[in-house]
Amino acid sequence: VFSESVQVEKGDTEYEIQKLKSSLDEENRRKVQLDSDIYSLEAKLSEMEFSNSKSSKELDFLREENHKLHLEKQNLLLEMRSLQSEIELTAMEAQDLKSMAQVDRRITLDSRFHNLEKELEELKRLSQEKDEEIEQLQTRLQTVAIKREQRENHLRRSIVVIDPDTGKEMTPEEAHRFGLIEWSLYVKLKSQECDWEEITMKGPSGESSVILDRKSGRKFSIEDALKRGRLTMSQYQSYLNKEMSIQELAILVSGQK
Repeated sequence: VFSESVQVEKGDTEYEIQKLKSSLDEENRRKVQLDSDIYSLEAKLSEMEFSNSKSSKELDFLREENHKLHLEKQNLLLEMRSLQSEIELTAMEAQDLKSMAQVDRRITLDSRFHNLEKELEELKRLSQEKDEEIEQLQTRLQTVAIKREQRENHLRRSIVVIDPDTGKEMTPEEAHRFGLIEWSLYVKLKSQECDWEEITMKGPSGESSVILDRKSGRKFSIEDALKRGRLTMSQYQSYLNKEMSIQELAILVSGQK
């Protein structure tokens, strides 16, 4: 009976030991879990501390920026007040300048008007002087024209040929007709009486060549002279070939030969 009792106690002790081991293992697992939880909490705590530190720095930075912005705002307000004062001062100066400009402009306009009146009077005086000069020139031109006409008339009247036998005065045409002067001398004398020029005139039938006496204004048609036989085509061709002078051609065309 005693032996069985001992065995029972021994079995209980082993059970208790086993139970204690199990409890110890459980405690070890819990310890490991707690260590893991503690590590995790410490990590979170470190992260929170870092985050708090970062937030604190950001907060300090924001506070500093806010302070700077506040100072900048104050400076801007001061600048705005200064600019407003300058604007008001400039507006006052502009108003003063405008008033002065109106006065100066009135004075300038009066002076300019006075100068323009003087210039106008001077221009009128110059215009009157020019008109007088033009009248004098016209008078002189008329006088010259009259003198020229008188001179030309005098020259035409003074060209005469005297017959050595009878002493009779003859025109160059008469002297040539009676054989007192040769053809070349006759042409020379006629050139002194007339100033010949060949011109081209336009008419209903087209253009035609005309011999003009610039002294008398008389015109003689070359085509008409050819038709009437006063001028031959060979003579006209000689003139075109510069073998005959315009004075000779004019005498033939005008019928003075």
